[in-house]
Amino acid sequence: MSNKLSKLLITIITLLTVSLVATYLNTKIDSFYKGHNKFLNVWLGMLVIVCVYYPMTIFLDQYFLSVSRKLVNKSKKISTNNVFGMLIGFSISILVLYMAYAYLWYGINVPVHYWGKLK
Repeated sequence: MSNKLSKLLITIITLLTVSLVATYLNTKIDSFYKGHNKFLNVWLGMLVIVCVYYPMTIFLDQYFLSVSRKLVNKSKKISTNNVFGMLIGFSISILVLYMAYAYLWYGINVPVHYWGKLK
């Protein structure tokens, strides 16, 4: 059960991270070539997706696999339940990705936004 859950969580984090990098690069390319040939922008965007997704998926999959093994081993020491430790690590990763996506898509700095509401 925990191996399947671990693989699912790693896949979700990997996909979101790779998508974030590709979106960021496409945004930069689009702003750099703004007003130029839109067909060129489409080709460059497609090239970025292929060049980013394939290697990053392989790299991040291997990286997150080693990180998840460390996370499971640490969670065994902290908690008696491996799944609980994995869910905590996953929740932290999703929160960081959420903040990155909010900033990239809408220019919202999530900690500053919510900290201002707390005052």
